[in-house]
Amino acid sequence: MAWNRDKLFVISLISVIVFLLVELTIRIYNLYKELPLVDVPSHLFAGIALGIGIYWILNIEHIPKRQGLTMTFTLAGALIWEVLETLEELVVENPPYLQDIFFWDGFFDIVVTVLGGSLGLLILYLISKKTKILHPAKCKNCGL
Repeated sequence: MAWNRDKLFVISLISVIVFLLVELTIRIYNLYKELPLVDVPSHLFAGIALGIGIYWILNIEHIPKRQGLTMTFTLAGALIWEVLETLEELVVENPPYLQDIFFWDGFFDIVVTVLGGSLGLLILYLISKKTKILHPAKCKNCGL
């Protein structure tokens, strides 16, 4: 089934706003220094927002197998982000608590982001099955 584009956009926008509020709160209160594990929910919410956002984009054109493509693009986004973060650390001197060891920290960040993307798809699935909010239109081989 294809989702109502406008309603899926609103869900995507809400997920991005929630992620930005979490990230903003972490940065305002400098929680990366005080609670280093706050990085986990940050990447989880980033993955949810990324997954739902990618799914919304793929839904616009009724692309089949959107779930698999959503996960592929979420993984690609997480990989690109971690590579750019590692390169940025070569140029900009960060405080020790913000420095990453790519393989360990970056790998874990990627895993959590991809789990967040999966959780985003699960959220969309639950919304579509448990509520009448989206009223999906009929479409052959479209995914959720």
